Amino acid sequence: VTQVREAVINIRKQKLPDPNRVANNGSFFANPIIDRHTYSKLAKKYPAIKAWEINNGYKISAAWLIEEAGFKNKPDPETGITTWKNQSLVLVNKKAKYTKDLLNYQDKITDKIYELFGINLEREPELLP
Repeated sequence: VTQVREAVINIRKQKLPDPNRVANNGSFFANPIIDRHTYSKLAKKYPAIKAWEINNGYKISAAWLIEEAGFKNKPDPETGITTWKNQSLVLVNKKAKYTKDLLNYQDKITDKIYELFGINLEREPELLP
């Protein structure tokens, strides 16, 4: 158990930023689940798509979608947000001042993913009042 825990911690240290040093929300988008028909169409167009078969469909890598859409480690000058260099699911605050900046960047990503793939990404973190 201790070895597994240490292995998981080491993997996370390599992929995720230290929140004490880099302002981030952790994993920001959930991996979407799509039906077999939609997956087949996407796999023909994007042979390198990262997905896992589950029940009656496929779970698609949200990180792969984000990278394929061109957002990997590409700072957005308008919002001050970017994706983390080692994990595209993690959004990093480079110079944003307001929550609306984060939400605007979220919308840029989700709109582009829908435009390219017809998939709706869902935010994982819950917004507090």
